[in-house]
Amino acid sequence: MAVSSSDGSGGATLSNYQHWVKIASVTYSCYEGSLNSAQIAANVAAQINATDPNCTATVGGQYNNEILITLKAGVAGPIAVSSSDGSAAASLTQGTSAATILNNIAGPNQRNEWVLNGPPCSAPPWSLRTSW
Repeated sequence: MAVSSSDGSGGATLSNYQHWVKIASVTYSCYEGSLNSAQIAANVAAQINATDPNCTATVGGQYNNEILITLKAGVAGPIAVSSSDGSAAASLTQGTSAATILNNIAGPNQRNEWVLNGPPCSAPPWSLRTSW
């Protein structure tokens, strides 16, 4: 947007705020402009899903202005992730399954019970959530 000064000193250009998510060495960004927070989140998430080889992005939250970044299946990490808004930088790695954890802490008899009854929960991959 171009504006001019009231004192006659000349014009100026105002730039819109740039929202971004950085995954490894790649930055996915969107200028705010006339977009609302849900549109910004959708734009950045779409860029990530279209081209990032390591992660996927899901938009959610009460106002659809949050992005959940998750490692793709088969990517062990660590993958560095940071954003311009809403969260601290993180290093994503795949989580350890609940069955593996239970197997390591349970005695021989308890291991059999967990195997027969199945794990009580599953551990998802680590992820980063950011919002605007």
